[in-house]
Amino acid sequence: MTARVPSETAEPWAIGLAGFFALFAVPLANAIGLWFLLNEWNFLPAVDHWRGTRNSGHLVATTGILLIAWLLARWRRPRLTGTELALYWCGSALPVGLFCPVLFFTLRWSFFDSADPGPWLSGMLVGTTGVLLTAWLLIRRRGVLLTGWELAVYWLGSALPVGYSCGPLFSQMGVNVAGFDHPLSGWLVGSGLAIVSGAWLRFWWKLFVLIRDVHR
Repeated sequence: MTARVPSETAEPWAIGLAGFFALFAVPLANAIGLWFLLNEWNFLPAVDHWRGTRNSGHLVATTGILLIAWLLARWRRPRLTGTELALYWCGSALPVGLFCPVLFFTLRWSFFDSADPGPWLSGMLVGTTGVLLTAWLLIRRRGVLLTGWELAVYWLGSALPVGYSCGPLFSQMGVNVAGFDHPLSGWLVGSGLAIVSGAWLRFWWKLFVLIRDVHR
């Protein structure tokens, strides 16, 4: 059975709905985390009550965001476009990618010996890997050349966690760049990588579009 290819045309309201979801998913997760903190609701074995309550809210919010994204995409499935799919992915992948380091830090899970930034970096690596893997799977399932908007959304949703991960990674490695401290050095390098990767993707995308148009 071949994978279903999303539609190429969408109603403006459908794109607006997907864009609204992608734009406000992360602020919504933070707001729910703050709500849990204010009400002192905690079901995580945190090292302190403040982190436990806030991260309990983040966990509930992230789960809810994933469910909403799945329901909306399934509801739109007969006429779901590639751009809509990319926006729903971005709105659900970013909260997961950003929540993983918070969860690892709260529960003190770490792949490294250092107390700081070991747990945070471990969570960032897990979250970023999940973001990149899901993007690759969706693009592969798409089975056709992405539109410019799709490419931009997948690039942005992948570049943000990758760039942010460079900060704790440089801290773990003890690497400084141009005299800046560890996390700032990593974030500067991550920002540069994001810009370079965006330019590289745009070049190859335009080349593939040109080749496709020539062979039509």
